[in-house]
Amino acid sequence: MSIQMVGIDYSTATIDERSIFSFTKKKIIESMAIFKKNTMLSGCIIISTCNRTELWFDIEGDIDILEYLTKYFGQDIKNIFAYRINEEAYKHLFQLTAGLKSQIFGEDQIISQVKDALLLARENKFLSNTLEVLFRMAITSAKKIKTSVTFVRGNLGAAQQAIEVLENKPISYCMVIGNGQIGKLVATKLANKNSKVYVTVRSDRHKTVEVPEGCMPIEYEERKRYIDKCDVIVSATSSPHFTISYDMVKDRRTPLILIDLAVPRDIDTQVCDIANIMLYDIDDFTLSAEDDEALTKAKIIIDEELDNFYTWLKHTDHISQIQAIKYHISKDIHSRLKKKYAKLPLTHDEIVVLSNAVNASTTNVINKLLFHLRDNLDDDDFEQYLETIERLYDE
Repeated sequence: MSIQMVGIDYSTATIDERSIFSFTKKKIIESMAIFKKNTMLSGCIIISTCNRTELWFDIEGDIDILEYLTKYFGQDIKNIFAYRINEEAYKHLFQLTAGLKSQIFGEDQIISQVKDALLLARENKFLSNTLEVLFRMAITSAKKIKTSVTFVRGNLGAAQQAIEVLENKPISYCMVIGNGQIGKLVATKLANKNSKVYVTVRSDRHKTVEVPEGCMPIEYEERKRYIDKCDVIVSATSSPHFTISYDMVKDRRTPLILIDLAVPRDIDTQVCDIANIMLYDIDDFTLSAEDDEALTKAKIIIDEELDNFYTWLKHTDHISQIQAIKYHISKDIHSRLKKKYAKLPLTHDEIVVLSNAVNASTTNVINKLLFHLRDNLDDDDFEQYLETIERLYDE
């Protein structure tokens, strides 16, 4: 068994490359259905955010996962995807979930993103026990860091960085396309600057669509009508199509700032060819503010939680060894007593009852012996003890 991770992020791939390999929720579910058919894959978790795509596998057989995914994606991924296995992968996940590998250093949005990825794998019944425990412990570690360590810019995401870009810009009217978490955050901040903020919404007969206080809702389909009024347009949707196309702004004569916070892109990059238009995308928000003391504290917590995971992993291995040993000893005792049972003046049902009682007693004695040894020997000595017993029954 091995845990293997294959993925790309903002540090190794451009936004266009990341867009090719990004996953929607629907695509994750469809991919898991395909991966399940491979008997060498016992579990899979897919993390897909605007800055990264990572595929985590619990692998039981001999499979070249990079070659397998190259065939799945229909193109060679070996030169742009990072590959990690076991210990390197475990450490990466704990650091990733704590925000130490984020484009905005120390941001905590990644915790919920990792948790969502875990829940989706669980809902689709493609989650091995090892992946379940690994991800749960990484999330627990990240939450400890969040509550006990303060990064200088720890809770800033790309949205806040975008707002800082606009801090000293004169903005009368702006439009935020997308009324999700990021869109609402940007709209709220801009409204607090006393700008007139339009927020696009999609009408829903079944529920009330709310926009941040101080903002004006407009129908998504009507957004083009408001472009000429706006000094700034921020787009943060999950749409597979451009929300702002070249044709929508090609006749622009006054300055316009466009900020694209989406992956895949929301705004056509050809707009950069238009005079007076400035386009920012998510790759422009790379400000990193490492606080050495905070980073040291975070790494100490990660090391402690990783030790807890390794302890669990060792005990899991021991349990499987102990179960195998119990099976062999019980089988040995049953074989030795089988002829004795035949000589006893007992019915078949009475022999079955006696045999079950002997097996239960044998199991209790073995459990008491082996778990006592486990609790009183160091790991290396206990491992050697188990291997000695296993060799006895392998002969």
